[in-house]
Amino acid sequence: MVRKLAILAIISIFLLSCRDKTDKKIPEPETQGPTVITKEYSPKLPTRKILVDTFEITVEIADESDERMRGLMFREYLPDSAGMIFIFDEERPHSFWMKNTLIPLAIAFIDVDSIITDIKWMKPGDLSSHAPSKPVLYALEVNRGWFTARAIKPGAKVKLSE
Repeated sequence: MVRKLAILAIISIFLLSCRDKTDKKIPEPETQGPTVITKEYSPKLPTRKILVDTFEITVEIADESDERMRGLMFREYLPDSAGMIFIFDEERPHSFWMKNTLIPLAIAFIDVDSIITDIKWMKPGDLSSHAPSKPVLYALEVNRGWFTARAIKPGAKVKLSE
């Protein structure tokens, strides 16, 4: 008799473990795709389109002393289609640093004839000075890699106005 009860208990446990579990809720599949994070960019200075070699880019114009000193400091994002042009009052070997600058940049130094003399790569927060090899009247800052991706090198022409 004990043997029959043990067999019956084993069969009951087996049947209970095999029963249909449709009473449990199946989670609904997610209907939304992955979350896309878009960064917003709003220029802080007036803008214009310029041509670098054959490539168009929209630049903020830093032509006042305080605008040139602040540059792209404290910015967390700069789209690939944007940059900043620094217009100086006189042709000199103007130098730049990356204090309080949060994004990696490249800078092209541009002479009075609108020719790129040098391109330098700059790291966020780097306090070392980046200067051109000769006096310049303009400098153009863009995302690091922008010039390389377009094969733009010193000697390229920049068209600053229409």
